[in-house]
Amino acid sequence: MSAFAGGDFAAVLAHAQRAMAIDSNVREYAELLAVLSALVGNIQDSSYYGKLATALPSADAIGRLKLPDGLPDFSMAYLRIERRPLLRRAVAAMELGQWTEAENWFGQQFDIDPTCREACLGLAQCMYVQRKHRAAIDALRAAAHALPGDALIASNLGAALTAVGEFAEARACHRFAVAASDDPAVHAQAAIDGIHDPEQTLVAAAAQFRAWGERFGTEVFGVPPQRVRGTRRLTLGYVVGGVPRNLTAAGLARVLSRHDRERYRVVGFGFGPLSAPSNMVLQKAFEGWHDVRDMDPLTFGSVVRAEDVDILVDASGFNSPRLIAAFGARLAPL
Repeated sequence: MSAFAGGDFAAVLAHAQRAMAIDSNVREYAELLAVLSALVGNIQDSSYYGKLATALPSADAIGRLKLPDGLPDFSMAYLRIERRPLLRRAVAAMELGQWTEAENWFGQQFDIDPTCREACLGLAQCMYVQRKHRAAIDALRAAAHALPGDALIASNLGAALTAVGEFAEARACHRFAVAASDDPAVHAQAAIDGIHDPEQTLVAAAAQFRAWGERFGTEVFGVPPQRVRGTRRLTLGYVVGGVPRNLTAAGLARVLSRHDRERYRVVGFGFGPLSAPSNMVLQKAFEGWHDVRDMDPLTFGSVVRAEDVDILVDASGFNSPRLIAAFGARLAPL
């Protein structure tokens, strides 16, 4: 009950399951598990324990315990059941830049279901942003055991290992990931981490980035746009989706806000609306803004061309590989 009051659903489930294991002949234990399973989105377990509770006797001593406020009865919880509600809470917190809270919800979802890929990757990202690299490594290693052969998990593990200087193991993770996947993000992460690897020369790193562009670059627009000469302001486009929202975004915003607005019109291409808390630091940097989070390279290219961008810059540090692939089509004169 105290775990529920503290919002720790994973612990609540663990304790309730332990109580049921000690004595499986108590209606209140089954009812509690039915409600909790519904609250974490497990409809199968919720139905099972709900039916089981109807066949079990009640324990007066347990029944007299005061349930915490906010714990619904089974029928109400079952009617409101939704898929992976803890994951939804985690994503919402992450959108607001509340990394500690997001880590809590991702961690609970991962504890309840170690095979939930989204929970594992989200948990690792939260830890990585907070520079908890060792904790991220532990979480990703656990996920690699639960989901063997997952290239994106191996790629993220390689990134975390690179951050702590475990370059040999990181190279092994990236080798496996790029061999197992055609995801441009997986290949991009290997190229990014290669820059930091003391065993790799800068020439080799440059060749790796060039190879990435040749493999994943999109060429669909034909003739590149021509620069229009005249007195109009130049339009500068900056891809900022994926820019870390800590020191990097703040420093970038200070640079962009100093553009001469009589000479340049500055347009941003990022994740989410510009009014979102996660983009607040960038709000004074742009005159125009496009949410390109879910755009494919072709749609992104069309948006860039519609803005008549003269100079397009990737300021995301190669952290938005799906969008960077569109650069292969020469979206702007420069």
